[in-house]
Amino acid sequence: MAKTKGSIAIIGLGRHTVALAYLANKAGRKVMVWKPEKEVPPSGPIRLPKAILVSNDLAEACSHARLLILSVPAEEVSERVCEMGAHVSWDQILIHCIKGMRRDGDRLVRMAEIIQAKSCLKKIGALSGPIPDGRSVATQFGAAVA
Repeated sequence: MAKTKGSIAIIGLGRHTVALAYLANKAGRKVMVWKPEKEVPPSGPIRLPKAILVSNDLAEACSHARLLILSVPAEEVSERVCEMGAHVSWDQILIHCIKGMRRDGDRLVRMAEIIQAKSCLKKIGALSGPIPDGRSVATQFGAAVA
């Protein structure tokens, strides 16, 4: 599938990314979600609409979109970004939803630094959330953008 304007690929499938996929689809974006073959979509108040494509093929997901949203466990970032490497291009935008930093020798490294070091991606941002504040995830979402 060729990259189309307004298309989004979400790499990882947790509650946070289900909410992001739902909202992007509701806004009229073409959305594809990548998940490992054995991973089961999380249960919860939000279900993926049928219009959202789900793929186990990382190359297909990465080549689908201009905007990539990466939401995998912090310990999987290096491996996942290396796997994405051959299927992304410098002009794609990547927003990561990964909390924390990793230790590299005696210094702490931000997730964006890891992504930049392991890929050709140059446009990298971060989205943190959902931030629990007592609101129902089924009706409202809380998040912070950096």
